[in-house]
Amino acid sequence: MNTMLEPKFKDNIPHDATSEAARLARLQALAVLDSEPEPLFDTFTRLAALVCGAPIALISLIDTDRQWFKSRVGLEVQQTPRDQAFCAHAILGDALFEVADAGADPRFARNPLVTGAPHVRFYAGAPIVMPGGERIGTLCVIDQQPRQLNAQQRAMLTELSHAVMQALLIRENALQQAWLARSRLEAALGDELQALGAAQHRLASLVRSSGDAIVSTDLDGVVEHWNPAAERIFGISASQAVGMAVEHIFPWAPAGPALRRLAPLQPGQAAAPFEAHCRHRLGREVQVSVGLSPITDADERVSGLSLVMRDISALKAAERALLDGERKFRILSDSSPVGVFHTGADGRCTYTNATWQDIYGLSLAQSLGDDWASTVHPEDRAAVLAAWGQATALAQGFEMDFRIQRADGSVRQIHSRSRPIPDASGHITGYVGVVEDTTDQRLVEARLQASEALLERAERIAGVGGWSFDLRTQVLRWSEQTCRIHDLVHGHQPTLNEALGYYTAESRPLIEKAVQAAMRSGVGWDVELPLVTAGGRSIWVRAQGEADFENGQPVRLSGAFQDISARRHAEAALLESRQLLRVLYEATPAMLQSIDPAGQLLTASDVWLSTLGYQRAQVIGRPATDFFAAASRAAFAEHTLPALWRDGALDHVPLQMQHQDGQLRDVLLSAVLDRDAAGRARRALILVVDITDDLARQAELRREQTLRQEIQRRVDELKMLLEERSDMLNVLAHEVRQPLNNASAALQSASASLLSQGEQAASARLQRAQHVMAQVLAGIDNTLAAASLLSGASPLEWQDTDIDTLISVSVADLPVNERKRVSVQRNTTTRTASMDMGLLRLALRNLLANALKYSPDGSMVRLHITESDRPLALILEISDEGKGFGPELLPRLFERGARGTQGGHGLGLHIVRRVMDLHEGRVELVRNTAQGSTLRLVIAQHLG
Repeated sequence: MNTMLEPKFKDNIPHDATSEAARLARLQALAVLDSEPEPLFDTFTRLAALVCGAPIALISLIDTDRQWFKSRVGLEVQQTPRDQAFCAHAILGDALFEVADAGADPRFARNPLVTGAPHVRFYAGAPIVMPGGERIGTLCVIDQQPRQLNAQQRAMLTELSHAVMQALLIRENALQQAWLARSRLEAALGDELQALGAAQHRLASLVRSSGDAIVSTDLDGVVEHWNPAAERIFGISASQAVGMAVEHIFPWAPAGPALRRLAPLQPGQAAAPFEAHCRHRLGREVQVSVGLSPITDADERVSGLSLVMRDISALKAAERALLDGERKFRILSDSSPVGVFHTGADGRCTYTNATWQDIYGLSLAQSLGDDWASTVHPEDRAAVLAAWGQATALAQGFEMDFRIQRADGSVRQIHSRSRPIPDASGHITGYVGVVEDTTDQRLVEARLQASEALLERAERIAGVGGWSFDLRTQVLRWSEQTCRIHDLVHGHQPTLNEALGYYTAESRPLIEKAVQAAMRSGVGWDVELPLVTAGGRSIWVRAQGEADFENGQPVRLSGAFQDISARRHAEAALLESRQLLRVLYEATPAMLQSIDPAGQLLTASDVWLSTLGYQRAQVIGRPATDFFAAASRAAFAEHTLPALWRDGALDHVPLQMQHQDGQLRDVLLSAVLDRDAAGRARRALILVVDITDDLARQAELRREQTLRQEIQRRVDELKMLLEERSDMLNVLAHEVRQPLNNASAALQSASASLLSQGEQAASARLQRAQHVMAQVLAGIDNTLAAASLLSGASPLEWQDTDIDTLISVSVADLPVNERKRVSVQRNTTTRTASMDMGLLRLALRNLLANALKYSPDGSMVRLHITESDRPLALILEISDEGKGFGPELLPRLFERGARGTQGGHGLGLHIVRRVMDLHEGRVELVRNTAQGSTLRLVIAQHLG
């Protein structure tokens, strides 16, 4: 048995028809791949080529890694790789897939079938969809020119693809029947020696597996046997059919006696087959081919009749579709705006549509045969007939422009083209072609040429050249000015590749893309690009163009060409100047910004950006009001800006701006307007002065003055309290009165010196007075602090204190000549800390004064500022170069009354410890050597 022809039945196909596996399984089940050409399928491809006016038509079946052509017209190859197949895209959907210009489509532009033979430009494919939904291939048409199908052609191509599907089903069924018949024959030949019972069994199996309905009756027309195919075709089970009269099942069947006369009763003979209409049990009409033959018994006597019925519904539907397609093609051709004709292989016309007849001025009868040649203009006739004869002799396409002279004497210019129609074996069976009347188009072109002289004169005056490119003839024409711009002689007609070659490598894709877009959408282009002339000059040009369309297809490109090098150079110089100005503007050490009349930010200096915490890309183009605090935003928009545009300038307007992190900055705005030549305001240039730190310092000074006044008030109150405490009064009497007397004497002496001496001596004495007064204040502060801390009457005044301010005022409390000995080292970025600034200032001043006092003259005292995370605290370390603390003093270093070798009250370090206790911090001696000591203040900080 030849298993290569054995069909794969539908029952083996996966139910998931949308999967690739199911599609390939269905294709294999058809057993059509690599089969011989068949006339029915060749008819479909020829009809598709004729309907669509295409030189190539294919029935393409998509295998695993190839597309194989069951039928082909106009193409020699039998198959191509699947990864090159347009049809592999078409089977992804149920609708018709169309590519108007494959060369411009990024999916196919590099496809070998586009870049090489057969040079595909246009493709339209209707998927062949099996009843189970499997898309096994396409019926497609191909042309070497970009184009599109109209609605009627698309509908016809889709209908023809359905007919191909029906033909494939018919072919599949026929293969199944042939295989079954062959199987029966092989079984009969191979089992001749088997028993008669086995032969009957085989015969029964053949009947059961037959794709045709096999029904047997007795001589009275009563059904005796009803095979599975009959059950499937008519929807009636064997149990229902057996025992019924055949005429009750099939209305066309004669009753018993008539049936005997109808059937030939000679053994081995059969009645002529006929066609009949039946009806499925569910109401669907079934058309069958019926064959009648006698059934004989063992004695060769006729005992009944056999009816073999084949379902030919699909075949009839395909025939109807073919006839319907023929009718639709006639309708489409008759309504076409161009002349359509068909010839035999000998070149004689066999069909023309009404438009063709109207163009030639001939009737239908006159158009058939060779009569059309008589209308060719006498001056063109020889050339036309020679070209047409050569095309038919060589089985090539024909395309030519020529004139015809109609019976009324009018002369028309026409464009005619045709393509050969090959059959499945490649033999040319005829030609199909179209004819267009181009007379009016030629008249327009003549008028255009007449106006070119005037246009050339205008081009020289304006410095603008013109050009045109005929898409059909591929002829590019340049005006005199365009040639002059390219350093070429007048009349030079370049090729398209030459024209594009003058553009620089980076600009060539841009102009090509603009032209392709114009041809697709009809939107013109206007671009400025660099170009190198034929003389080697590098210039800038302005290229403009648009596409002209006829019948929805681009036929011509035309436009203007101008040398704009001078303008581009001027613009580049201006841009460079503006860029330099912008760089200088942005790098200025001030907060500068500019805004347009709509209030949008145009520029901002680097200082402006860093002060407010932005990047330039975050601010340019945004409303200027976005960067003001909520309280100032309305004032800036409603009052400041209107006043600026009205008056032309602003000076020191106080507002608040907002940092990106939400912090507010106090600023002063000054602005002027930049105007154009006509005096119109183009932008506002604004200077922003950040006065936030100045205001903070002023506030700190005010707080300092208030603190000093408060200290003075407390001193006065303390004096009253000290009168009630004799021991404290004795201290005050001994330690305060004498410095006050010394200060008074010094001030009196300074006053006298101011009257009698010059400014230098007065300055020296004032310095002495200030030194003494500083000692007095230090003594008073310590005494008052000791009293306050001992009584615990005053709570701490917690506040966020600027660390630098604390250091500054603490150092400022020291004598002027001692301040320069204090060196401050900051190793923290923290700016503020929570504390009672007055008490911390007193404690820090006491430590600095002690360090200066016990250090050698001229040595440095170092104040080191750091912080810790665990626990959160501010750390101040004061280091000196003295001899350190004696061992007898260490156990009671911070107790009240503890004195060193140089005396003192024993209050300074005691006050420091009490201050740190109140702050929940600590003071500790971290270094004590003969070369110096270090005391550390740890000031606890609390979150929230």
